[in-house]
Amino acid sequence: MRLLLVLIFTLIGASPQALAQTLEQRGQALQAEHQKLVELETQYIQSHQESLRTLQSPDEISKSIREFVLSLDANELASLGTTGAAGLTPGHQRQFIQLQTQLSDWFAVQSKHQAKIDVLNLEKFNYFVKQLRLFADMTHDDLLLIPNPEVSPTQQLELMRLYHNVKVAHEAYLSHLNLYGTPKDTLRLIDIRETFLASKKFFTYVDKMNRTPKQKLQVLLDKTRRFPGRFLEKLKLLTLAPDAIKGGADVLFNGGGKFNNIANDAFVKAAKIKGYDVTIEGMEYIKALAQVDAKTINIITAVHRGPVLDNMVLATLGLKDYVYVTSFGSVIPPKLAAQMQDSPGLAFVGPGFPNGIETVSSKGANHPEKIVVNYAEGSIGNMGETRPIAVKFSTALIPAIQAKGFRVNLIPLTSTPASFLKKDLDADMIFGKLMHAKVHQPI
Repeated sequence: MRLLLVLIFTLIGASPQALAQTLEQRGQALQAEHQKLVELETQYIQSHQESLRTLQSPDEISKSIREFVLSLDANELASLGTTGAAGLTPGHQRQFIQLQTQLSDWFAVQSKHQAKIDVLNLEKFNYFVKQLRLFADMTHDDLLLIPNPEVSPTQQLELMRLYHNVKVAHEAYLSHLNLYGTPKDTLRLIDIRETFLASKKFFTYVDKMNRTPKQKLQVLLDKTRRFPGRFLEKLKLLTLAPDAIKGGADVLFNGGGKFNNIANDAFVKAAKIKGYDVTIEGMEYIKALAQVDAKTINIITAVHRGPVLDNMVLATLGLKDYVYVTSFGSVIPPKLAAQMQDSPGLAFVGPGFPNGIETVSSKGANHPEKIVVNYAEGSIGNMGETRPIAVKFSTALIPAIQAKGFRVNLIPLTSTPASFLKKDLDADMIFGKLMHAKVHQPI
């Protein structure tokens, strides 16, 4: 079979030596690309820091906004949400314009910088994927194109099959690169996962081929030692089944009033079972929500990174009752989604739920705690690039709430959990099991 492969490559004009030169050229090109990315990142960060030195910090601007709002009387405050600065006194109008300018300047600098970083991070990830493919190509050619009596025909066939899967997944990823920032970007994310899974299987098989009998025995002993712990973990996860049943029953038979609390308890237990350590910075802002007056709706805007780990972070906040805004309703059976939508603590938005703004604003207004967790808003991609937010939803929700006579208190929540690669890819070794979240000062 090896001679047949060499013959095929010879007939098409690609000898093993020529392929080796091509691989070397690709490697050199990747080195140059890496150096360029490092230089660009340094340049972007320095440029951004220089731009920010001329502006007020976000905390300073937030403090100015709070002081400005407190200086308004009841009539000015009411008119601010409807007519803007027109209903303010001349002095307050000047302050309002000044604050608008400060915000606009800060956002302009941030937007310009983030746009560069987004592209840079996408390019860094593409570099990472290309590097994986190069390693796979080099390994494939080394084992299949260079005579090696230690590789059996059966191993050759399996190598070819696994290598083919790597190529297919990688080419699918390349074909979907242009989907970034579009509603179908999930296809690109799926391809990323498939590329890494296929690469892992390929390199794992190569590693097994190269093991000595002593190494194979050691791997078997290691797996045997780890088995009780993993088996016990799976058994512990099964103990969450009653929580799932309890949550479903609450939605189906009790109106779903306790669903969020049940889900929180389950995610806190899951984090402990899986060994994740969740730390929260800024909990004082969450505790302060109990002191906010009844005419203020508090919206916690959580960054979306990964469904399971994100919810572990949200559960650790310790919120007892709130309205949970999510697009999850579009991926479950319509009848069940409609029944869950009737729950006072759930608000589905997105495809299939055209009245999302009214649903969220009404449920927030009628909720006893006046707390809304907007999980659907915002997202971070694979290597730190931001994902497009639903601008129309954001700009429409706040005026809809204000139109019902409420003030809006925005509480940003950011986190750095392991997200992509978290399943079947030894992500704990890559990212660790520490998830850190920060509750920012309310706006």
